[in-house]
Amino acid sequence: MEELPTKSESRAWARRVLAGVDRPRISLLVRGHLTRWLLATEPTVLLLYLASASEVSIDALAKDPRLQSRHRFAATRTPAHGQLASHELRNELERHPFGFPQPLATAPRVAPQDIGVVLVPGLAFDRFGGRLGHGKGYYDRFLPKLQSAIRIGISAEALVLPRLRVEAHDLSMHWLATEAGVTRVGTAPQPA
Repeated sequence: MEELPTKSESRAWARRVLAGVDRPRISLLVRGHLTRWLLATEPTVLLLYLASASEVSIDALAKDPRLQSRHRFAATRTPAHGQLASHELRNELERHPFGFPQPLATAPRVAPQDIGVVLVPGLAFDRFGGRLGHGKGYYDRFLPKLQSAIRIGISAEALVLPRLRVEAHDLSMHWLATEAGVTRVGTAPQPA
């Protein structure tokens, strides 16, 4: 079996590739694909992230009147200490010290069991739904709380690999959304 790069090696590769990605163009295409996909789903609570400068931006989904009439929106909040939380997405936001917007701490919380779809950022993904994050573990600790939610990884197609190194605690995505569309991920082969 071929030895996969370490997570550190994959992060270094992903950051180099990300530097050459046209995020505004890809963000527009990803939002279009996601909008069509979400309009075809049952009404639910959609949990999204509000993008940093290096991420595919899906923020505008929450402003689409067609989606607003069908779904409720929540967004992740990264506290100074502790774990990610899900809050109702309202007009009032604050800037996290890392530069991305997030709901105010006073915005009402959304219970994990109420979330039907979670849109997940990542540095890279693989065709089996494996996710490579920034290495802080925020989503690794948060996603297990959302066991009943459909997980959709958001990325540029250039950052989707055939296979990534994953660990036992890593939860796979169910779908990937890139500029090529929204696609169901495969089932990872079991270790021998």
